[in-house]
Amino acid sequence: MANPPQTIVGLGSIVSPSSAALLWVADPNANPQDRSFNLANLLAYLMVAGRLPASLGLPAPVLLSSGSPYTAAALTGSITYFIGATTNPFVFDLPAAIGSNFKLRVVNITGLATGLVKIVPYTGNQIAQLAANVACYLQNVDQGGNPYLFQFLDLTDVSTGRWAVTGGQFCPEPGSVDAAGTQYHLGTLHHLPLGNTADRTIYPTTNVPTVTNWSSAISATGIKGIPTGAKSLRARIMLVAYATAAGQVDLAIAFSDNNSNIPTEATSHPIVEIAALSTVANGIYGYQCEIDIPLNSSGQFFIYTLTRTNASGSVISVSSNISVIAVGYSMGD
Repeated sequence: MANPPQTIVGLGSIVSPSSAALLWVADPNANPQDRSFNLANLLAYLMVAGRLPASLGLPAPVLLSSGSPYTAAALTGSITYFIGATTNPFVFDLPAAIGSNFKLRVVNITGLATGLVKIVPYTGNQIAQLAANVACYLQNVDQGGNPYLFQFLDLTDVSTGRWAVTGGQFCPEPGSVDAAGTQYHLGTLHHLPLGNTADRTIYPTTNVPTVTNWSSAISATGIKGIPTGAKSLRARIMLVAYATAAGQVDLAIAFSDNNSNIPTEATSHPIVEIAALSTVANGIYGYQCEIDIPLNSSGQFFIYTLTRTNASGSVISVSSNISVIAVGYSMGD
């Protein structure tokens, strides 16, 4: 006869043996004993401590404190790299992507503002939607001295020449406008740095389109610090309405990633509007705000004039204008 199930003291709902393996971890320093330690937590602990037996076939994490540039080996399964070097930036070169489903995590464990990690794809390879050969970087401290310990990037080899981003901080190399590590990483929003006076004007001050008409396509990526591959633009909108007569003034501008679906006040399009009562002819009315504008696959957007009327329905002066200034962006992570 099989031995009857035995109840563990203090845990009346758990018995041994059971249908799944049961792990008991006793911590003499815990009071009461910690019974929440599960197999997944134990595995993670052993991987970090480098105490997994080789028979399990799981590569131990790699700690890098020097040796930039470092080229990761093409392995199977998954592996974690902890980078704690003072080299700025520490260059981490990816192996060629071949569609092996190999997963790696790169973790920046420095606490220095100058401790950046630059993740470089193999020649001709791409990281997510970025162009070939465009690197990403990890920053633990932004320009304002705010810590983000510890930033990481999860990558999976999904096909020949391409790595998918599956988690972490997805921040492309900023190019020539800004220095790497100066942007503010605010969750999915990457705010452009405030430590310089770079002109961020994407759409210069110009007349708004005529009523119920679109502008031409406006490019937002690859310029002004917004990387190619960005999914949306955080923009400051400066709108000015010139009244032609005393009375009601209404100027409404919508934004879209296409020019085939007509915006209305009931659609999901971002809209900026000036609504005022002008006491004199030739009154000037301004408004500023920040909005998020979805971008198309070419990194472009369009503006559309919903309303441009004055008292008694007359059209506001064509001198009414708009400016779009880049403030930040999202990669869709």
